[in-house]
Amino acid sequence: MGNLSLNKELDFVLTVNDWITRFGGEFANYYKHVTVRTIKMTEPTVMELRTSSKFDRSRGFIDRLRKEGRAVAQDWLARWPDVGCYPDDAAYW
Repeated sequence: MGNLSLNKELDFVLTVNDWITRFGGEFANYYKHVTVRTIKMTEPTVMELRTSSKFDRSRGFIDRLRKEGRAVAQDWLARWPDVGCYPDDAAYW
């Protein structure tokens, strides 16, 4: 439920992008195509995280996630602008 608002917003962005493509013309004059890019943690980390990890506030756990976040962000920036677009780059499966 934590990402419900975000997911609804992303879905609406995709919907408007689709309308722009399908209807173009006057509709496209009022709305702009939006490209959403995502940065995701590594697949091994995603696979090991469970619901209980939301409650883990230990220093070691948070430091490990922050360290991985820095590494993933640096890799993402090094590959810019060839980093893919949402929703194609948002999932592992």
